[in-house]
Amino acid sequence: MPPSEALRKALQLMQEGRLQQAEAQLRRIIQREPRNADAFHVLAGTLMHAGQPGPAIFFAQRSVDLSPHNAGYLTLLACALAGQQHWDQVVDAASRAITVDPSATDAHNALGAALLALNRPADSLLPLETANRLSPGSAGPEFNLGRACLLTGDSKRAVELLSLAVAHDPGNPRTASFLASAVNYADGITPTQVRELHQRAAALIEAAAGTSKSPAPLHRIQTFDPRRALRIGLLSPDLHTHSVSFFLEPILEFADRDRLFIACYHTAPTADDVTSRLKGHAYLWREVHSLSDRAAADLIKQDQVDILIDLCGHTAGARLGIMALRPAPIGATYLGYPATTGMASIDWRIVDSITDPPGSEPHCTERLLRLDPCFLCYRPPGAPPPSAHSQGGPLVFGSFNNILKISDSTVEVWSRVLQAVPGSRLLLKAGRLEVPAISDRTLARFAAHGVDPARISLDSNKATQPEHMAVYHRVGIALDTTPYTGTTTTCDALHMGVPVITLAGDSHVARVSASLLSAVGLPELIARTPDEFVSIAAALAADAARLESLRGSLRSRLAASPLCDARGFAARFEQAMRRMWVEHGEQGSRS
Repeated sequence: MPPSEALRKALQLMQEGRLQQAEAQLRRIIQREPRNADAFHVLAGTLMHAGQPGPAIFFAQRSVDLSPHNAGYLTLLACALAGQQHWDQVVDAASRAITVDPSATDAHNALGAALLALNRPADSLLPLETANRLSPGSAGPEFNLGRACLLTGDSKRAVELLSLAVAHDPGNPRTASFLASAVNYADGITPTQVRELHQRAAALIEAAAGTSKSPAPLHRIQTFDPRRALRIGLLSPDLHTHSVSFFLEPILEFADRDRLFIACYHTAPTADDVTSRLKGHAYLWREVHSLSDRAAADLIKQDQVDILIDLCGHTAGARLGIMALRPAPIGATYLGYPATTGMASIDWRIVDSITDPPGSEPHCTERLLRLDPCFLCYRPPGAPPPSAHSQGGPLVFGSFNNILKISDSTVEVWSRVLQAVPGSRLLLKAGRLEVPAISDRTLARFAAHGVDPARISLDSNKATQPEHMAVYHRVGIALDTTPYTGTTTTCDALHMGVPVITLAGDSHVARVSASLLSAVGLPELIARTPDEFVSIAAALAADAARLESLRGSLRSRLAASPLCDARGFAARFEQAMRRMWVEHGEQGSRS
């Protein structure tokens, strides 16, 4: 068989999915023709299809060495490198491919994806916009550009692009899950739409896990004892310096160890001093980030966990595939995600009566367990600077929320506040605001509402926690975001003596700050409409005596509130676990 015919046959075998046969044929060709760049290239592609990006890199690199100016070879090398997360090398290979062939769609997409992975979303916009222009209707570039838009603060366009990506690749659970998460940040999405999108994503996750809509637990309770000690499993990628851990630590530290055995299943390799501290509080610690969903589920089953609690939902690092396998008799979701998961395997969602008041039940697939008076317990950061006091000069409103939360409705209502308080300023502090493309867009959004950019100060994240907290000294009143309100930022502001004004919406994501303010005894700072938000902000700004009184008392008020009662909260958390357990046992006895 002539060499060219042998290569065509190998390519056909690969396209037919007969990967082992294709690989064998290609290796024979390479033995005969060690400088056949096409053979190395096709073998690299075959190995990529076989899920072997490591070996694929070797052969893709060999094809590039033999033909360094072939855009297709360079693009495949970039894709293979991406499979092993060698992002800097992806940038190099994809950039070289684009130089050779500016119309190489996959190279533009690979470059954009690598820049996203390197936490450079603003830089990723140009190659991803190019990929979408070159290949309209392609789910991959739409998905990546949607991610980039969300991370640069354009939630509206992000949802539009992600919706297109889902339509063009309807069976992809990752795309559907990311869309479900993204709608939490966007304006104009109804609770019914949120639930439907989460159910669609959950169905794909369950299908990928091979489970039914009502999966049976991997292990069942043989003898039910309503009073015995319970084994609680916590599943999360965020068991390090992360807001989830800040709210989780009081539970781990103060739980009654004779009644709750808490096991942590860490799904990410990240570890730091907070990780070490959490390990010291946990009854059992398991690193499962390198395990498959099935292997992790089997381990949880072996540990005989009674209640497995997901702390991530559909956010980055999610492992809902583990939850889909139902490795524990009871599944729950808590803390790390502000909406329903849509998962049939998750029975409960832990909330409170303000985040999810009576009547909210149709918004989620889980049963609601209301942990009142607030579903959170805040632990202030260690050794914070003194709380802030007024220093004269123009009043400064501020927000330290992630730019993802600065929606169009947020910009509109904040602009109205600035117009209602002449001479006031706005300080925004968030990561990526040091990037010119993001800072320029942010200022332009306010200028579109008639706000002079000179009235707005932008600050990026500081290197240390004390430096970050000290910036609150420059803020008189904090303005909350909408519809996705603050959580850690709201608590931090109160701890630093800065009152927070929030706009309570019609869903959990829009009511967390309302719950926090209620727990501290400040319901008067909760607005129900944009007009009321502006009115509350203007009135407080005009009442210097009231503002000074609030600023001087907020830290002690917060410390004395249920929000900082770690022992009391741990006891209420245990009661919530016991309720789940008892109801599970009673349901089992009736079935």
